[in-house]
Amino acid sequence: MLVCGFALLVSCGGDKHGAFVKPNGEGGASVIGNRAGAGGSSGRGGADNEDVAGSPGQGAVAGTSPVAPVIEITTPPAASDPNVDTVLVEDQVTVLCTVKKSSAPGAKPVDPSTVKIALFDADGTQLKSSAGSTTSKDSEYSATFVLTEVPSGPVGFRCSADDTAQAVHSGVASIDTLVDQGPEITIGEPADKSPHNLLGPMNVEFDVAPLPVASGDKQEAVSGVSFLIGGVEIKTVEKTKGHHQASVDFSDKTLFNAPPSGVLPIVINASNNRKKPGKATRSLSYGISIDGVGPAIALGLPVMGSVIGRASVLTFNVTDVLKSRSMCSPRIGLATLRPATRAFTIWTTSPRSWTWIQPTCTLRAGTEAGTTQC
Repeated sequence: MLVCGFALLVSCGGDKHGAFVKPNGEGGASVIGNRAGAGGSSGRGGADNEDVAGSPGQGAVAGTSPVAPVIEITTPPAASDPNVDTVLVEDQVTVLCTVKKSSAPGAKPVDPSTVKIALFDADGTQLKSSAGSTTSKDSEYSATFVLTEVPSGPVGFRCSADDTAQAVHSGVASIDTLVDQGPEITIGEPADKSPHNLLGPMNVEFDVAPLPVASGDKQEAVSGVSFLIGGVEIKTVEKTKGHHQASVDFSDKTLFNAPPSGVLPIVINASNNRKKPGKATRSLSYGISIDGVGPAIALGLPVMGSVIGRASVLTFNVTDVLKSRSMCSPRIGLATLRPATRAFTIWTTSPRSWTWIQPTCTLRAGTEAGTTQC
């Protein structure tokens, strides 16, 4: 206020997902190491402890045990080519994986409490891990991940579980896919949390640029842009490539029934040309302050109706809810005074004493004016 007056160690585990790999000739992928490969539509894996090598394209890992749980990620599908594959465009994704007892002799049942599903970034760093929740389907587990803070590009999911053997056998399966958060939006005017008055139209400027999710992305182009303020959509014009402008007149009754006041939300939406599963849209939200009410003025001296001499002192306090106001200057009748303090000497036009008769006092403070009667 302005006053002017966030333990079981298994050999397949770890926080690194491993390098992203390109599909092999059979549409899947395999890698030697601590990570199961990615299938064309699902990732399947085995587990550690015995030297039984898996076959490429089935998501098997060299050095796995045939008695370990058999795991397969069924949703989402793997994706590496953004022009052909289905990528992730929603704010969240539910990962589904099946975890079953191996059919090999000597295999033990799956321990449901050990099922975990994890999200990894493009560098293989684990972003989040969740315990798998059972679904209505037999041997199926799920976990939901919010993707709003995950940047566009490659991501990976891993599902792991142990059996109930005394010497635990651990299984794991992984897939790689792509996230598309939509075009990039850069705010110009108005700035976030900036104050604005109602004395004239407000200028609007922002930039929207394509954001590819992988090399060779041909569906990154911007296909649509919208600007909303206070829930009202304002038409914008693309003055230059990607640079959008508009003007908002808060007194326009075709837009606002009454001039707005206080915090006003702004939402900028931008979509691209993604085909599968559909367009990716980014929404950027922030707010500004509309100052449509002047400051409050409390007069001190002189007292109403008092008799004053040729020189008189005017005292008052000014309060305002916005911190943006910095200038305070009182207007007495037609004369504007610019004092250094809140006590002001007012000289009458006559050397004789006269009665204070309610001239209008207007205080200019920042973007709006507050008016009171002396």
